[in-house]
Amino acid sequence: MIPAQIDLGFHFYGSGNIGDDLMLAGFLQGLKTIAPEGSYILRGVSAFDLASQRRRFPEISWSSVDEMSRWSKNGELWLGVGDTPFQITSGPWFLEYLEAQRQRLSSYPRKLLLGVGAESEIATHKNSFSTIANCFDLILTRDRRSSHILTEMLGVPQARVIDGGDLAHIGIPDIAMAVEQMPRRYGIGLNVTVDTLSPPDLAQIKRFVLKCREPIAFVANDVRPYPNFESGIYATLAPWPWSPVRRKAPLLLPDYRKGLLHDLLKPLAHCETVISSRYHGLMAAAWLGRKVAAIVRSSKIGEIVEEMGIPVEQLPLSAEKLERLQHDACIVPRATLESHRVKAILGLRVALNGVLA
Repeated sequence: MIPAQIDLGFHFYGSGNIGDDLMLAGFLQGLKTIAPEGSYILRGVSAFDLASQRRRFPEISWSSVDEMSRWSKNGELWLGVGDTPFQITSGPWFLEYLEAQRQRLSSYPRKLLLGVGAESEIATHKNSFSTIANCFDLILTRDRRSSHILTEMLGVPQARVIDGGDLAHIGIPDIAMAVEQMPRRYGIGLNVTVDTLSPPDLAQIKRFVLKCREPIAFVANDVRPYPNFESGIYATLAPWPWSPVRRKAPLLLPDYRKGLLHDLLKPLAHCETVISSRYHGLMAAAWLGRKVAAIVRSSKIGEIVEEMGIPVEQLPLSAEKLERLQHDACIVPRATLESHRVKAILGLRVALNGVLA
């Protein structure tokens, strides 16, 4: 039997966001339960840190974006694995990438999106997103809300959309086992990104940090030093070594470049309670057995809040809202998490049924 050539078409792997690695790890773990070893060959592309991806995912043959453009032959199957391709909250980069890939996509016999999300905020660009969404033979979503957006807003036929679960649910339980017993040095871990936060929101975060009586830290999902990500927020709130916030709360960064998968979860594992506006920050902290509470920065956070049954506050922020989240944060029952893991595995099996021998 000749192995099927599978091309992983998303280019953001290695960018510095631990959520991308957790989703890819879950996909690979799930794939091993569906298709026999040796029945497929995986080829991946990254516009970022190829070395980190080769270290964590050696079963994938990695190429740069330039090298991908010189591939002599496309695979039998194009897969877009994970993330939220149907979003505009973090800017139009994903839409622009998919539009640039349309010609390449048309040359593949089969094109699937697996474990992806969609945000209602894309309504302002729905025609462009609709054109892209309808290029795919099948879309496995990570939640019902995303499926509804695809079918009702973007006009994707119901037969081409499957409700599933986030693929990170498949892999995180095994990854978390290596670090879940680490000492919890901080009572609170703040895991926030700034794409929808205003300067007054940041001022309230600073106020909360300086009032907090428990050991507190900022925790990064994304290690890039951009203004909208955790390092940028920290630099804004604590620009100098003598800044009050810096003296009170360190920034915990995962070893993204050289670490293994479990190393990516260590900053979260060091916290007793995690208050997060990050989808995979909430998920990973929940699987680690930490108390969690959410800040809704976009519609995708609302779905995971409902799935896990955790306390939540809407924008705009105040120190008092953050104090409520600290007080109300809860441990997500293991049975709840396991149900979403099962849903993710079953969705992946249904999506790939008949596609892979």
